[in-house]
Amino acid sequence: MKQNSKTGFLLLLLLQGLLPALWAQQDIPARDLVQWNKWGEGTCIEFQDGVLMKEGESSKGLMLVSPANFPDAFVLRFSMVALTSSTVMVTVLQASDTGNAHTLTIPGNYDGSMGIWNTEKRSYFVAFRNAPHGATPYIGKQPGLGMVKAPLPDDLLPGKKIMVEVGVQSNRVWLKVDGKILVDSPEKKTYPGGRFAFRIRGLPGLPAACLLRELSFQRL
Repeated sequence: MKQNSKTGFLLLLLLQGLLPALWAQQDIPARDLVQWNKWGEGTCIEFQDGVLMKEGESSKGLMLVSPANFPDAFVLRFSMVALTSSTVMVTVLQASDTGNAHTLTIPGNYDGSMGIWNTEKRSYFVAFRNAPHGATPYIGKQPGLGMVKAPLPDDLLPGKKIMVEVGVQSNRVWLKVDGKILVDSPEKKTYPGGRFAFRIRGLPGLPAACLLRELSFQRL
């Protein structure tokens, strides 16, 4: 078995809970990340040991979505560099159809916009670079079930590498940037496991772009 196929297979087993605690931490190499499902207009390619995400000129949002469900409790860590000042960066946790935690059905004509996420899909939207939209970082419970906002806007300059941690456990969802908790959202009971996604969005005439590196997954 080729090394990249072996790594992807082990990650798939880990996400499905079929590996013991010894395997509870796993790197996600760029060659595997770039094979995730791409939704929206733009490109996702391997670049400088990472994955470059770049919106198209008429994009309404670009997403990279895991091919398998993540578990009920996990942490994902990664580094990110915003390559344009207009880049808004979001991670999506536990995404699924509202009536079935095991599936995520997306229409064939989906254009990357926010519509279905606001009204039809269950997830946590975790926004950590949100200043281009004039807003602070937040964790939003979808569909339309409220959000917890950071008290201050982010100061994440384009070209600056940041380390991000997002996680979910039985009673909380959190966002940490460069070792500091920005948002910690309490939950009576978090959504069960679903898909994980990265989403970028720019401004009219100013597409978003970012570089993702150093992905590490840990099952809790």
